[in-house]
Amino acid sequence: MNKNIINNNVIVFRILTSIILGTTGVIAIIYEGPLLLIVVSLIVIFMTVEWVQITEVKLNKALFIFKICYNLICVFLTFYKIYFLALFFLPFFASIIFSLNKTSKINFTYVFIGPLYICIPILLLYKIRLEHENGLEILLWCVLITWTTDIFSFLGGKIFGGRKLLVSISPNKTWSGFITGIFAAMIFSFMSFKIIGLDTTYVLLWSFLLALSVQVGDLFESFIKRKHEVTESGKILPGHGGMLDRMDGFQFCAFFLSITVVLI
Repeated sequence: MNKNIINNNVIVFRILTSIILGTTGVIAIIYEGPLLLIVVSLIVIFMTVEWVQITEVKLNKALFIFKICYNLICVFLTFYKIYFLALFFLPFFASIIFSLNKTSKINFTYVFIGPLYICIPILLLYKIRLEHENGLEILLWCVLITWTTDIFSFLGGKIFGGRKLLVSISPNKTWSGFITGIFAAMIFSFMSFKIIGLDTTYVLLWSFLLALSVQVGDLFESFIKRKHEVTESGKILPGHGGMLDRMDGFQFCAFFLSITVVLI
């Protein structure tokens, strides 16, 4: 089969998947309530499954189920605004992992990094959506930044090509895609703020920093996959791979934006 046809099909699938995911996400964010809880829970489950599949050579089923349950408990505690109770589960969580690690060849570091990487960014932003007066706008902005950075990084790299960004971590990423994605996020953010009538004084600076965090998140996941000799985190999303592949930039953007909102 012609390679151009295959590439075109991949691009079409990628665009359609982005539209479906984006539309579902935006609807869930706007209507909040049980719908948002379901969407967040499904994302957390898929990300947890993929993280375990990538980082654990020998699957420990008990630990696998336990991690999914713990992550979902954190989601539900956040939904009911008693998220601080999740801290009380940490000693129990740590003791279970430690005991299981004695009998299984599991990388202790990745076992702990997984829940932190998956849960904290999502739950921080989830908390802001539920409690902050501008929670809806903040969450939609995070989605906009991530979406435009990802899409235009991909398109910029395809159209302009050129020098590779970090071949040792992500062979396909280019400087042209990196720069195009960041500038696109800045432009779309500025236009959105103007249309809505929000203050645009610092929007370009914050958009730059958030788009940069998206790129760092993408590289982080690429590093994890490269280290474990994996090209995609999963197959659930046509044209994108797995949920981790789709959420990598969002995780870092969500964390950076949430911390900024809390501190300011």
